[in-house]
Amino acid sequence: MPPINRSVPSLENMDKEQLVKTIKRMIEITDELASIMIEEEKLVQARETKKHEELLKRKQRLTLDYRTSIKIFALKPDLLKDLPSDLRQAARANAKKLSAVAQRNANYLRGAILAGQKLAQTVIDIIRQEKLPKIGYANPMTAKLALGTYSPTCKSLAVNRRV
Repeated sequence: MPPINRSVPSLENMDKEQLVKTIKRMIEITDELASIMIEEEKLVQARETKKHEELLKRKQRLTLDYRTSIKIFALKPDLLKDLPSDLRQAARANAKKLSAVAQRNANYLRGAILAGQKLAQTVIDIIRQEKLPKIGYANPMTAKLALGTYSPTCKSLAVNRRV
Protein backbone atom coordinates (compact mmCIF):
# COMPACT_ATOMS: atom_id res chain seq x y z
CA MET A 1 0.00 0.00 0.00
CA PRO A 2 1.35 3.41 -0.84
CA PRO A 3 1.88 5.79 2.05
CA ILE A 4 -0.47 8.72 2.38
CA ASN A 5 0.79 12.27 2.25
CA ARG A 6 2.31 12.91 5.67
CA SER A 7 1.47 16.59 5.63
CA VAL A 8 -1.98 17.32 6.97
CA PRO A 9 -4.19 18.39 4.07
CA SER A 10 -6.27 21.51 4.15
CA LEU A 11 -9.33 20.53 6.15
CA GLU A 12 -11.48 23.32 4.76
CA ASN A 13 -11.11 22.02 1.21
CA MET A 14 -11.68 18.35 2.08
CA ASP A 15 -14.89 17.05 0.60
CA LYS A 16 -16.84 14.02 1.77
CA GLU A 17 -15.25 11.72 -0.80
CA GLN A 18 -11.74 12.61 0.36
CA LEU A 19 -12.84 12.19 3.95
CA VAL A 20 -14.20 8.70 3.27
CA LYS A 21 -11.02 7.84 1.36
CA THR A 22 -8.89 9.05 4.30
CA ILE A 23 -10.81 7.03 6.88
CA LYS A 24 -10.70 3.90 4.70
CA ARG A 25 -6.96 4.31 4.35
CA MET A 26 -6.68 4.74 8.11
CA ILE A 27 -8.59 1.47 8.60
CA GLU A 28 -6.19 -0.28 6.20
CA ILE A 29 -3.23 1.14 8.08
CA THR A 30 -4.55 -0.06 11.45
CA ASP A 31 -5.13 -3.56 10.05
CA GLU A 32 -1.64 -3.73 8.60
CA LEU A 33 -0.03 -2.31 11.75
CA ALA A 34 -1.81 -4.89 13.90
CA SER A 35 -0.69 -7.75 11.65
CA ILE A 36 2.89 -6.41 11.60
CA MET A 37 2.99 -6.27 15.41
CA ILE A 38 1.77 -9.86 15.64
CA GLU A 39 4.39 -10.93 13.09
CA GLU A 40 7.05 -8.96 14.97
CA GLU A 41 6.52 -11.04 18.10
CA LYS A 42 7.09 -14.23 16.11
CA LEU A 43 10.27 -12.88 14.52
CA VAL A 44 11.68 -11.74 17.87
CA GLN A 45 10.89 -15.12 19.39
CA ALA A 46 12.61 -16.89 16.45
CA ARG A 47 15.54 -14.42 16.67
CA GLU A 48 15.31 -13.56 12.98
CA THR A 49 16.95 -10.13 13.14
CA LYS A 50 17.24 -9.46 9.39
CA LYS A 51 13.53 -9.97 8.76
CA HIS A 52 12.71 -8.04 11.91
CA GLU A 53 14.70 -5.01 10.73
CA GLU A 54 12.71 -4.88 7.48
CA LEU A 55 9.44 -5.30 9.35
CA LEU A 56 10.41 -2.58 11.81
CA LYS A 57 11.03 -0.10 8.98
CA ARG A 58 7.58 -0.86 7.55
CA LYS A 59 6.05 -0.52 11.01
CA GLN A 60 7.65 2.90 11.48
CA ARG A 61 6.39 4.17 8.11
CA LEU A 62 2.87 2.96 8.84
CA THR A 63 2.98 4.53 12.30
CA LEU A 64 3.81 7.91 10.73
CA ASP A 65 0.94 7.49 8.27
CA TYR A 66 -1.42 6.54 11.09
CA ARG A 67 -0.42 9.57 13.15
CA THR A 68 -1.01 11.85 10.16
CA SER A 69 -4.48 10.49 9.60
CA ILE A 70 -5.24 10.81 13.32
CA LYS A 71 -4.11 14.46 13.19
CA ILE A 72 -6.75 15.16 10.57
CA PHE A 73 -9.52 14.01 12.87
CA ALA A 74 -7.94 15.51 15.98
CA LEU A 75 -7.89 18.95 14.37
CA LYS A 76 -11.51 18.72 13.22
CA PRO A 77 -13.48 16.10 15.18
CA ASP A 78 -16.68 17.36 13.48
CA LEU A 79 -15.53 15.57 10.33
CA LEU A 80 -16.33 12.23 11.94
CA LYS A 81 -19.98 13.20 12.18
CA ASP A 82 -20.12 13.46 8.39
CA LEU A 83 -19.00 9.87 7.94
CA PRO A 84 -21.43 6.97 7.51
CA SER A 85 -22.06 5.17 10.81
CA ASP A 86 -20.74 1.81 9.57
CA LEU A 87 -17.43 3.45 8.62
CA ARG A 88 -17.19 5.19 12.01
CA GLN A 89 -17.84 1.90 13.82
CA ALA A 90 -15.26 0.08 11.70
CA ALA A 91 -12.69 2.79 12.44
CA ARG A 92 -13.47 2.65 16.17
CA ALA A 93 -13.25 -1.17 16.23
CA ASN A 94 -9.94 -1.13 14.37
CA ALA A 95 -8.55 1.52 16.71
CA LYS A 96 -9.46 -0.65 19.73
CA LYS A 97 -7.92 -3.72 18.09
CA LEU A 98 -4.73 -1.80 17.27
CA SER A 99 -4.55 -0.48 20.82
CA ALA A 100 -4.82 -3.99 22.29
CA VAL A 101 -2.27 -5.45 19.88
CA ALA A 102 0.11 -2.53 20.47
CA GLN A 103 -0.12 -3.00 24.25
CA ARG A 104 0.57 -6.73 23.96
CA ASN A 105 3.43 -6.04 21.52
CA ALA A 106 4.98 -3.47 23.87
CA ASN A 107 4.78 -5.87 26.82
CA TYR A 108 6.30 -8.69 24.77
CA LEU A 109 9.16 -6.56 23.47
CA ARG A 110 9.80 -5.13 26.94
CA GLY A 111 10.00 -8.68 28.31
CA ALA A 112 12.38 -9.76 25.55
CA ILE A 113 14.63 -6.77 26.20
CA LEU A 114 14.63 -7.36 29.97
CA ALA A 115 15.44 -11.05 29.47
CA GLY A 116 18.40 -10.14 27.26
CA GLN A 117 19.63 -7.59 29.78
CA LYS A 118 19.26 -10.07 32.65
CA LEU A 119 21.21 -12.71 30.73
CA ALA A 120 24.01 -10.25 29.95
CA GLN A 121 24.16 -9.11 33.58
CA THR A 122 24.33 -12.72 34.80
CA VAL A 123 27.23 -13.45 32.46
CA ILE A 124 29.04 -10.30 33.65
CA ASP A 125 28.50 -11.28 37.31
CA ILE A 126 29.87 -14.79 36.71
CA ILE A 127 32.97 -13.41 35.00
CA ARG A 128 33.51 -10.91 37.84
CA GLN A 129 33.26 -13.67 40.46
CA GLU A 130 35.86 -15.74 38.66
CA LYS A 131 38.27 -12.88 37.96
CA LEU A 132 38.15 -10.90 41.22
CA PRO A 133 40.26 -12.15 44.15
CA LYS A 134 38.37 -13.98 46.85
CA ILE A 135 38.60 -13.04 50.48
CA GLY A 136 39.34 -15.99 52.76
CA TYR A 137 40.51 -19.50 52.07
CA ALA A 138 40.55 -20.81 48.54
CA ASN A 139 39.56 -24.31 49.62
CA PRO A 140 36.17 -24.31 51.37
CA MET A 141 36.96 -27.68 53.00
CA THR A 142 39.80 -26.12 55.00
CA ALA A 143 37.89 -22.97 55.93
CA LYS A 144 36.18 -24.71 58.86
CA LEU A 145 39.57 -25.36 60.48
CA ALA A 146 40.22 -21.65 60.88
CA LEU A 147 40.16 -20.18 64.39
CA GLY A 148 39.40 -23.49 66.07
CA THR A 149 35.94 -24.02 64.64
CA TYR A 150 34.36 -27.43 64.76
CA SER A 151 35.36 -29.86 62.03
CA PRO A 152 33.59 -33.18 61.51
CA THR A 153 36.75 -34.64 59.93
CA CYS A 154 38.98 -34.04 62.97
CA LYS A 155 38.93 -36.35 66.00
CA SER A 156 38.67 -34.90 69.47
CA LEU A 157 41.64 -34.99 71.73
CA ALA A 158 41.59 -35.16 75.53
CA VAL A 159 44.61 -34.20 77.58
CA ASN A 160 45.17 -35.68 81.03
CA ARG A 161 47.38 -33.37 83.14
CA ARG A 162 47.44 -35.49 86.29
CA VAL A 163 50.14 -37.81 85.18
